[in-house]
Amino acid sequence: MTVSEPLTDFNWRLITRVGIFIPAGSAHVRVYLDKIPGEKITVRLRDSECNLLLSYNVARRRSGLESQVISLSELPDGSYLFEVSNGVEVVFRDIELMTKSAVTI
Repeated sequence: MTVSEPLTDFNWRLITRVGIFIPAGSAHVRVYLDKIPGEKITVRLRDSECNLLLSYNVARRRSGLESQVISLSELPDGSYLFEVSNGVEVVFRDIELMTKSAVTI
């Protein structure tokens, strides 16, 4: 997991705090954003080849804890990358989608 380092010369937080959770065996991802008022946030999902699969914006007027459930049921198991950007910084979160269980023969 790679996280951008915030600038330390300033007294304000530039990037939203981000949490991404996938329940075991689930094809649904819950994205939590703790955003500050007036901050425009863009959330993107990319596959392992950096192809853009999903992109959405969170309204500027909203603030505080924001939660979004995203269904990944149409995607094959594998590695994916979430990007959360406020236009100044980008936070990256790697996820591993593992919904299919092994079959014993």
